[in-house]
Amino acid sequence: MVIKNIIRVSVAGAIGSWWMNSESNISDPLLRACTSSLGTICFGSLVGVPAQAISVIGYCLCWGSGRGSHDKSHWTSALNKHVPANSEDSGKQENENTGNDGEQAQDAVPVRTLGGQIRNFLWRVGRKLQACNRWAYTYIGMYNYSFIEGGEKAIQLFETREWMDIVRDNLIQNNLLMASIVIGGSSGLVSVVVEEVDGYTFTSLNQPIVTSFWIGFVLGFILSNVLLLGVVGSAVNTILVCFAAHPFEFDRNHPRLSREMREVWSQQVWEPDPDPVG
Repeated sequence: MVIKNIIRVSVAGAIGSWWMNSESNISDPLLRACTSSLGTICFGSLVGVPAQAISVIGYCLCWGSGRGSHDKSHWTSALNKHVPANSEDSGKQENENTGNDGEQAQDAVPVRTLGGQIRNFLWRVGRKLQACNRWAYTYIGMYNYSFIEGGEKAIQLFETREWMDIVRDNLIQNNLLMASIVIGGSSGLVSVVVEEVDGYTFTSLNQPIVTSFWIGFVLGFILSNVLLLGVVGSAVNTILVCFAAHPFEFDRNHPRLSREMREVWSQQVWEPDPDPVG
């Protein structure tokens, strides 16, 4: 996981340099990813998968209760309607809704204020979990942000552009994952053929065909996953972030490619913002 994320950050830095300066240099981003950014990459590799798992669990719980959004990335949307700007505002609003009965208001406000604080806390936790996403590595490579800060900047950028429906589409990621599975299966079949034809013995277990297949499958899947999801997936993520944050630099440095992207993307999606989040 760490190796794949190092590749992600390196690719993001190289594409970002090419996007902004018409030049691409992979050595400097790779060196930065292996030195100054290594700590935040390891942190992201450690907390990324658990954060996504907790987000899925929260989405399932909200969906099961009939209050959650249909979007896994916004499973805290059910709380947003009930979370004011701060706890004091919550207490004031709820105090006004309790009526003129002072004793009942005094008894009800602490409980309701506690509920508002809990919902506010859950909402903040949900935002932090949402910041643990694959776009954070793009911001690490391009701007040298920390993992959480990079994820928050990416979400803020896409929300400003109103591109959340686009970035939630995992079509390319799913295709790359399917390709990795196919490559892993092909590697497993090759391992079986090598063991049966050439007489090589990969293990001393009593099921040489099964073990050789799984050994080849795991090796092929890991290597292809690192290369496909690490290089191709990171390139796609970086291009999308750069296209949202720096469209005019792209048009200035690469006018032909910029014109092609403008023609492919619909006019509804392409709405340049003079003050993007960077």
